[in-house]
Amino acid sequence: MNFPNREVVQHIRETYPVGCRVELIGMGPDPYSKLERGSQGTVNHVDDTGTAFVNWDCGSGLGMIYGKDHILRIDGKVGESISVLDGQPVPAPAGWDGTINSLYACIDHALQIAQALNAPSAEQEPGTLTFAHVLKLSSKELDTIYGFLNASTEDEYQGEDHTIIHTVRFPDGKEMDIKCCGCQDESSWTEAVVFNMQGGQLACSEVCGNFLGLWKLECDGITYSVNVVAADDGYVPPKTDQESICPVCGAKLTEYEAHEILDEGGVIPWTCSECGATGEEEYDRVFDQHYNVCLANGEPVPGRE
Repeated sequence: MNFPNREVVQHIRETYPVGCRVELIGMGPDPYSKLERGSQGTVNHVDDTGTAFVNWDCGSGLGMIYGKDHILRIDGKVGESISVLDGQPVPAPAGWDGTINSLYACIDHALQIAQALNAPSAEQEPGTLTFAHVLKLSSKELDTIYGFLNASTEDEYQGEDHTIIHTVRFPDGKEMDIKCCGCQDESSWTEAVVFNMQGGQLACSEVCGNFLGLWKLECDGITYSVNVVAADDGYVPPKTDQESICPVCGAKLTEYEAHEILDEGGVIPWTCSECGATGEEEYDRVFDQHYNVCLANGEPVPGRE
């Protein structure tokens, strides 16, 4: 982990002095935390890594990590309050009355958000904005999900009342739900949905049969992106064979080597641009399966030789 330098740490301490009141806008994944967006507390201290430790009103003492968690100072005068977006302290927007709902309303436009963040990243075109998040899931969680996606018997089916949902909150208040949805008589399917602060649906992906990989949806000129990855290195989803989908990380395959298309089928070599895995797609008039799959280091993936 890269820690901020002394100057940045001093700036954080000046922005969040001991005793000031703050409100939580959003934070990185933490399955053990009971904090929610809107939780309030009092700053206890800022350590040498720039982490602001807060005595939260709910009883938690969890610290906010610089660059990953997002908090808002709420005890300043209107026009002098400081908000933190994307880990960077910036002046509160004009017309903000100090409440969290008003803050989101003030910056609920791509250009306004980009201005609040000072400037879009170099990869983004002027006037556009992308919120990107990485969601890490354990092998146990992924095995459960892929067990439902690959189910073939009644005992294995997920059922309609046991939807698995992983939610990501973005700095502008929007949320993306990535869901594994079940059926009573067939294998499960996945989709992603973006909601506003009131719970209204803004955008929805097409349904598919994979959970790992990049999910991207656009609303009002803002792109919301979540890359779902395995927390355990080398994790391979069980029995994942889909055309143009990497069986190692679930990313869409785009890099294919030159090949000859035959009427009776054939083999097409590929390289995954996300994880570096290699393999071949076999066709028997239509897509059949992946085989000769290797990790980026050249080691063969068990069961895919």
